[in-house]
Amino acid sequence: MADWAHLKALGITQVVKLNFASEGSDDGAAAAGLQVIVLSIQPEGDQDVFDDVKDTFVQPNKQALAAAVTAMQSGAITLVHCTHGQDRTGTAVGLWRVMCCGWNKDAAYEEMLEHGFHLELHGLHEFWEAFSGTL
Repeated sequence: MADWAHLKALGITQVVKLNFASEGSDDGAAAAGLQVIVLSIQPEGDQDVFDDVKDTFVQPNKQALAAAVTAMQSGAITLVHCTHGQDRTGTAVGLWRVMCCGWNKDAAYEEMLEHGFHLELHGLHEFWEAFSGTL
């Protein structure tokens, strides 16, 4: 709870949660008065090894990613997160960079890689490769 209160004190007013309830709760964010927007997208991590492997091939939900971009461009100071903050978060922020900030796809992808995006998550990687600038 103290961490969420600290983020609120920094000016964050909304949280875009890209992971699943099984990967962690954002109840503390809601209790601290932050708006929590749950937009869980694959791959759902930290399950058994078979599910983890299978989920690496699943493409993310376009509607959830579009909603995440909309939330980020809403004007609210937004924290976007998943479990590790690299892959699902990287994809959503990369989309926002291209669609709302005028970045080209290569620059956004380079930033994703710099922050730990994993190429072996085939569904996310293939989604990014096919991304044409709109959802």
